[in-house]
Amino acid sequence: MMQPERVLVCDANVLIDFIEVDAEILRLAAVHLGTVVVLTTTLEKVNPLSEKACRELGLEVREPSTEDLITVGATPIAGLAFDDRVMAHIVLRDGYTCVTNDVKARNYLKSEGASPLWGLDLLLELVRTRAVTMKRARSVVKALVTASPKHYSPNVVQLFEERLSAISKSP
Repeated sequence: MMQPERVLVCDANVLIDFIEVDAEILRLAAVHLGTVVVLTTTLEKVNPLSEKACRELGLEVREPSTEDLITVGATPIAGLAFDDRVMAHIVLRDGYTCVTNDVKARNYLKSEGASPLWGLDLLLELVRTRAVTMKRARSVVKALVTASPKHYSPNVVQLFEERLSAISKSP
């Protein structure tokens, strides 16, 4: 039996980070890891990313239904912005994988049984599939640290390096 295609839903912070340093990573994720979805409620927060730019990168833009928006509007989740709540609702309902660096969103999703990915997990998976070299992955992380030093601490970089090294040692 064929496996259903994996659907990755990226939040604003992951999109912003990769658009800023290497948008090609998002295209490679769409080619090698599964359908990469950007919800319109998320897209509104990501300048200068447009629907056209998403399509050019191979990302699928989806409009949440009115019912989704009403449901989410009626059920606030402490600490989560509306777009993150919409994303969480759709990810949980449809069994998708969320890609987020937002700790509150990650904690909420995990408490509901989901397994969110960090943005850097996309890079690691792309290395694992040989779509990205280790050298390029390290270069992207270096650029992310330069662009957002608060979000990519030395501990985050060290953990990434350890996981990257583990990939190089696997068959």
